[in-house]
Amino acid sequence: MSTTLRMSRINKQLQRELALIFETQVKKASVKSIIITGVECTKDLMKAKVFFTALEPHKRPGILKDLNEIKPAVRSLLGQTIRLRRVPELEFVIDT
Repeated sequence: MSTTLRMSRINKQLQRELALIFETQVKKASVKSIIITGVECTKDLMKAKVFFTALEPHKRPGILKDLNEIKPAVRSLLGQTIRLRRVPELEFVIDT
């Protein structure tokens, strides 16, 4: 998929901000150990796939469950830190 320079910048900014949110503002210990490997946002900024990995492969499904539980709070925190017309709906995907 070909991305424009603007979309590339938005994806990188989302990746940085999400990593910072997980590191500093999320209290679940399992979620603090993830590494955000990439973000792919749609052109209309409605949805964003957030690719993540963890150092311990057997814990990834549990971490995905935890991420889906805190998804609304993370989106809200993201909306407070990033200036976009719309804050995309987050979809977490395990990166292999």
